[in-house]
Amino acid sequence: MKVHEETDYRLERKFFISGVSIKIIENHVRLHKAHFSPIYKPRWINNIYFDTCEFDNYFTSCEGVARRAKVRIRWYGELGGEIKQPVLELKIKNNWFVKKLLFPMVPFEIGQHLDVSHIEEALRKTEMPEVLKMNIMSLRPTLLNRYNRKYYQSFDKAYRLTLDEEMKFYRVLGRKNNLLFRMFDDISTVLELKYHPDDDDLAREITNSFPFRMTKSSKYLDGMVKLYE
Repeated sequence: MKVHEETDYRLERKFFISGVSIKIIENHVRLHKAHFSPIYKPRWINNIYFDTCEFDNYFTSCEGVARRAKVRIRWYGELGGEIKQPVLELKIKNNWFVKKLLFPMVPFEIGQHLDVSHIEEALRKTEMPEVLKMNIMSLRPTLLNRYNRKYYQSFDKAYRLTLDEEMKFYRVLGRKNNLLFRMFDDISTVLELKYHPDDDDLAREITNSFPFRMTKSSKYLDGMVKLYE
């Protein structure tokens, strides 16, 4: 069975920044005393999120339930066409602690419409425990989002930063979706620090050096509020 598990929990600290230009934010990253530098080329990240018919994942996120999980399909690059290397992700959170289970999927296609049957067929062919597959197949896609991500690493390589901008949200409701019910957010940026729990003491010093307020921002929650409420 092809599965990659991030066996160690990591910690995530997020800043949801609105109304500040990306150049100013990048300047704070570049001049930070942890000496962050780019490590990958920027790339577009696409996600299809799943939830129950009663939106249980949405409400547990709203209520701040300490231990919860998100189910999503992630791929990089173009939004549509043949999705060649999608990955099913289970993101397990316990307060600030996060780990993922990753299951490589077979390709599927997004044409003029997002056809849920194509996604379901790809999920059926994905290698994963049968009990887990049954649980996931009982969910339904509710949201598609995408954003441009930039990657940075501290000089000591203990801390990673991601910078997400140009966020776009599309409502997924029904079997075929033309993705016309959408919202774009060009004024907000999500800055996120990721690191091993053993390095938590210095992480506090790193986050305090940014002139932004830390928050428990969730792109899924933000998108659901924009498109459903």
